[in-house]
Amino acid sequence: FRDLLKPHATFQARLLTFSIGGKKQAVTMGLIYNKKTYASVNRGIDPTADKNVREYIHVKKVADALKQGCSLFDAFVGDYGWKERWGCQKIPQHSFLLSSSGQT
Repeated sequence: FRDLLKPHATFQARLLTFSIGGKKQAVTMGLIYNKKTYASVNRGIDPTADKNVREYIHVKKVADALKQGCSLFDAFVGDYGWKERWGCQKIPQHSFLLSSSGQT
């Protein structure tokens, strides 16, 4: 991640830090690609942080993407429990098919 923060022609790194009552609760990173796609990459949250901090991070990342002029927000394919509440379609990353011989 340190290398992603260096000036690069294709990506612009965005770091957002969240503090409550003067205590750092979370840090999150996003990447802007080609000035239009905002990719929500990573986050670190204090395990004792309020559960609402996670939802707030998503709101602030989308707001940051809009402020930066992005037209696409890539939240990746993982299921983190919030996407369906926001009306996003759940798409599995992979699936296993059982063959007629019983092997996958």
